[in-house]
Amino acid sequence: MTNPAGGAGFDRRDFLSHATLASVAIALAACGGGGGVDGPPKPPDQPGPSTITVKLSDFPALAAVGGAAEVGTIQFSPVAVVRSAASTYIALSRICTHAGCTVNLASQGFACPCHGSRYNQQGNVTNGPAVTALARFTAVLSADGATLTIS
Repeated sequence: MTNPAGGAGFDRRDFLSHATLASVAIALAACGGGGGVDGPPKPPDQPGPSTITVKLSDFPALAAVGGAAEVGTIQFSPVAVVRSAASTYIALSRICTHAGCTVNLASQGFACPCHGSRYNQQGNVTNGPAVTALARFTAVLSADGATLTIS
């Protein structure tokens, strides 16, 4: 391969081929990964328990109505809890219903780092591309109000 100036190098066709392959490789790398520098966070690879007990005092954000906290994992789903009333809590899966990435706590709800879906504090979609609400878990407050059992 020689260029028109007589030196060695890529001709236009070879350059475009290599540029296309590099672009595809970058796009594929962006779609994979398990979190951190490798890409958006993904659900865990190993299952967690089928039930978790949350000591509310361990999560100061849950002291006030409207507070939210990431509290653990059930099976393969990271879980967040939102305090929706004085003695009512909503437990939600943090798995985006669009592409399966792990959503993060955000102002007034949750945001997916993969494709921009947003959910309110009840888990309902407020911005796509997701069209389905976050999955809910059963959340039962103990009689003394100190713990929440999520299953």
